[in-house]
Amino acid sequence: MRHPAQFRTSTLKEPVMLVDLSSAGCRIETTGIHLAEGQRVVVRPQGFEGLCATVIWSDYGAAGLAFETPLYQPLVDHLCRLSNIAAEMTEIAA
Repeated sequence: MRHPAQFRTSTLKEPVMLVDLSSAGCRIETTGIHLAEGQRVVVRPQGFEGLCATVIWSDYGAAGLAFETPLYQPLVDHLCRLSNIAAEMTEIAA
């Protein structure tokens, strides 16, 4: 699962890739920003509203986020389907 998203903190706005999505949280891939554990952030999947989250772990180029409110499972399923469709279209175009 890979879905483009916008990532925002109080001082930063950055495009990221949303991966490993579940109702409880996700992993994001970044261009190398480092986030502090416990930092509150907003991640906004392309085409959706922003989701408030807390940084659980951070490594150069990636971070694990826990959503403040668990996502509705049909929303998780929908985002995963959209990601799979986009991946298939990319493979067809290649």
